[in-house]
Amino acid sequence: MNSDLFQIENLTKEYSNSFLYKKDKTIVAVDNVNLTIKENETFGLVGESGCGKSTLGRNILMMDKPTRGFIFYKGEQLNNKNKKQLLPFKKKMQIIYQDSYASFNPKRTIKQIIEEPLIVCTKLSDSERKDIIHSLIRKVGLNENYLKKLPHELSGGQKQRVGIARAISINPEFIVCDEPVSALDVSIQGQVLNMLKDLKKEYSLTYLFIGHDLPVIYNMADRIAVMFKGRIVEIGDTKTLFNNMAHPYTKDLFAAIPSIEAKNTVTEISRTNEIPETQNCCYYYNRCRFRKDICRSSKPELKELTEGHSAACHNIGLKQ
Repeated sequence: MNSDLFQIENLTKEYSNSFLYKKDKTIVAVDNVNLTIKENETFGLVGESGCGKSTLGRNILMMDKPTRGFIFYKGEQLNNKNKKQLLPFKKKMQIIYQDSYASFNPKRTIKQIIEEPLIVCTKLSDSERKDIIHSLIRKVGLNENYLKKLPHELSGGQKQRVGIARAISINPEFIVCDEPVSALDVSIQGQVLNMLKDLKKEYSLTYLFIGHDLPVIYNMADRIAVMFKGRIVEIGDTKTLFNNMAHPYTKDLFAAIPSIEAKNTVTEISRTNEIPETQNCCYYYNRCRFRKDICRSSKPELKELTEGHSAACHNIGLKQ
């Protein structure tokens, strides 16, 4: 069994939103998350837009420091370190963005974009960096002619390939893939996903794969966590979770996948009459078809259903 690469304990990220409100309002983007990410696995994080997936990914990378909780990398705590102390760890971690173009300097060539991490994080000579860059651009399915181009001259799929080349340039151990194919055409998505799988094997990578497209997550992930309003509501290995969905939100996410048989209709995620939530209310209370009185007065915690499969729902084990 692979050892733990990351241990996340009681992680919370809050933002103060006093600018848009007359009174200070605290927005909880990540709420008391506990999970582990094992070496050489692809850990899927799925949920609707705005549920806190990307914030959690940025917290793990220490791009955005959490408000509370603990992040351990190979047993060593990260979120108690300063920027200088974090530098050796950050060299082992990278991110692939949903929109790679937004992370590129538009005035720099593709060669300069891929080369930047090598300049910052290594002491390689010019000729050594050149060899690596040429090898990387071929590895992601582009030829050397692209190295002279500017980002705006590339298609969406080509930009994403450059983003991947940049991410693997310094041989990281861990990569956050933040919806890396959601902005691409379906025909290109498969190519990029297969490339990510091949690179994972070649470089012995660990992925945190963030997305809202369940078929893509199913295709990529070894284990999956389902996130809603900043909380993990279900977690388990991929096949177990898909075959035995326990939380109503997980079931609703799956039901909302467009179906060919449905003739272009989409099942909407269920919504009941909106009732003001309390601090102790189940976060899915307003949408849940199976809610009970206890759901309004008590926030459910994750409980194990079978080995490695847990869900946070008061109705687990009850007939629905």
